[in-house]
Amino acid sequence: MRRQRRLILGVAAATVFLVLLLALAHPPRYEARTLILVEAAERSPLAMAGAADPPQDDGGRIDGEVEMLRAPATAGLVIADLGLADPVFAPRRTVVDLFRPFGTRVAADSPEQAEQRARDRLEADVFILRKGATRLIEISARADEAAAAARLANAFAAAHLEMRLAARVGALEAGQRAFDRAAEAAASALSRVEAGLDAFVEKAVRSLPDPAARSRFEMMLAEIDDAEAARTGLGATIAATADLAGRRDWSGLAARISSARLSSLVAERIDLLNRLSAARGTVDLRLRLAALERQLDTEYRAAAADLRLRLETRRSEEEALRARLAEAFEASALTPPLLQRFFELRQAAASNRDLYARALAGSTAFAVERAAQLPESRIVSPALVPGRPASPDLPLVLALSGLGALALGIGAAVLRERHAGGFVDADAEGLDAPVIALLPETAGFTGEALGAAFGGPEMVFGEAVRRLRAALEGGRRVGMRSGRGRVVLVTSAEHEEGKSLVALALGRAFARAGRAALLVDGDFRRPALHRLVGLAPRRGLADHLSGADPEASTAMRATDPASPLRLVLGSAGRRAASEALAESPRLAGLIEESRSAADFVLLDSSPVLAAVDPCRLAAEADLVLLVLRCGRTSRPSARAALAALGRSAPETPVLVVLNRAERGLGRFLPLCIGESRKRAI
Repeated sequence: MRRQRRLILGVAAATVFLVLLLALAHPPRYEARTLILVEAAERSPLAMAGAADPPQDDGGRIDGEVEMLRAPATAGLVIADLGLADPVFAPRRTVVDLFRPFGTRVAADSPEQAEQRARDRLEADVFILRKGATRLIEISARADEAAAAARLANAFAAAHLEMRLAARVGALEAGQRAFDRAAEAAASALSRVEAGLDAFVEKAVRSLPDPAARSRFEMMLAEIDDAEAARTGLGATIAATADLAGRRDWSGLAARISSARLSSLVAERIDLLNRLSAARGTVDLRLRLAALERQLDTEYRAAAADLRLRLETRRSEEEALRARLAEAFEASALTPPLLQRFFELRQAAASNRDLYARALAGSTAFAVERAAQLPESRIVSPALVPGRPASPDLPLVLALSGLGALALGIGAAVLRERHAGGFVDADAEGLDAPVIALLPETAGFTGEALGAAFGGPEMVFGEAVRRLRAALEGGRRVGMRSGRGRVVLVTSAEHEEGKSLVALALGRAFARAGRAALLVDGDFRRPALHRLVGLAPRRGLADHLSGADPEASTAMRATDPASPLRLVLGSAGRRAASEALAESPRLAGLIEESRSAADFVLLDSSPVLAAVDPCRLAAEADLVLLVLRCGRTSRPSARAALAALGRSAPETPVLVVLNRAERGLGRFLPLCIGESRKRAI
């Protein structure tokens, strides 16, 4: 991976930069949280005394509260409280807006589309969940503005509490209305019975023979009529106030009851309504208005209870008068049939009076519980305005993007190493020639550095070259025919792969081992051997092959200053036309002459993909060493070089030397002749 560190760092840096750019382009989002505590279930005041509480499923209740918070009705109430003009529901900018042409206007939404967009925003920006196994419910809201996030979370909590309280109060109101209807029916029946009783009494009184008795009974009947008229008037007042309260006509109710406290609350309500009409969507004002509505309702209930108490007082007075009338009737000289009818009517009135009392008691009980009703939940931690955005979380984004970018860079390096990069080991998968050696990185490309590589700190390089020399000396193992001096062509796929350095090192290894070795600089285009050994020839091989200088055959020959290796140096300058030199009969004669004079003849040629020379020379050689730079020479280049050599000299085996490998990888790779021939061909 060290060879691909630049690729890894480049891919990682580009990925982190792109992610950071997208994160910075994304508008900041703020998050606020509200906590709601669901109270434990309590006994209803209407429950019978001493009755055991039914078992309560707190988990089910709390889960139900969560689902009610998520209900569309809650979202609708929040939208009504905040108003579609609130910044919470403003169109959100996206990355696409950055590329929108300047001055382009987006079509405005219809009211239905705006409301649906607001619902979608709430569904995406508000998260409601239960905190573990506790009674706490968390409302988390996100918005583009810090204050909007807190306002949205608190609005959801307030809307939920308002809806829950309204639902409980509505249920109690329904029960109270049922008892009120029963009381009205019982009162109507009682009125009819009492009217019949009064008519019977008046008729019976007129039949009395004693004038004094008639006068006494008539006075008692007049008192009963006055008490009944007062009771009827109070009943009409109670009915009128109930109608006004049902229509929420608080001004008319205050005028009918003549309550100073109710009038003060009504004035405050009118002021809040005026302020709301001027500042629509203010949640605090709407919450205050809802609380004021509850106060008005409570005040009405208290006034209605007082009217009912006064009504019961009048009814008690009327019943006392009727009881006196009944006692007088029992003591009068009425006939038994009249007395029997009187007692029947009186019993019917008592029965209806009992039904009315029971219905009135039920209505009063519901009214008491309704007035004392509290929400089953309460806000224990209202949302505060956040001080910093929740997203994008730049430290987290950088950490995750860094890890992901590093993994992406490593993946790209692996892909390049396996499919697009060079070969790094002896397996060389996809290469149609065996790898005979891996030569480690050397300190430099000068003759002095190469000399140090055989006996100094870089001796691992010298050992690898000596093992390569030993393999070539056992020619059958690498596919070379034995006999006269063997010619080894040293070439590469491309420039800068170290072929001349490998050829010089191998030649010195042969010479120091006592072998007669000759190194020929056959790179007519870019001769480099004279620079590696530190010589400056006046004439070179190209001059000899062209026949332009008769003295070139002597001037081109030299001896390596660092070993007994004999050299045929190239010209100091470059030659543009090298194909004619490679096909020169003088070159073939030089090779044949060298076979007779040396055990090994090394031909340092041009790269295969840079010139046609090595393909011409491969036919004259017994073996081709193709030098590839470890991890750097691309796989397509290596395959193209092998294909070109195979087409030019199909009978000449080709072995691969991976040069400049990482430390610790340079080693000789033994090959059997069968494998060598099979892979080389």
